[in-house]
Amino acid sequence: MPVREPFCRYGLEDRTMSTDQLIALLALVIMIVQLAVKKDKS
Repeated sequence: MPVREPFCRYGLEDRTMSTDQLIALLALVIMIVQLAVKKDKS
């Protein structure tokens, strides 16, 4: 799945942009949680 691609890249790249990476990861987690909640309710 393409969702796993960023996680691999974050692990391989240096940590100079860790803040941007954390924000991107947070956004991904929030999206996934929202999708899971919608599936549970429907």
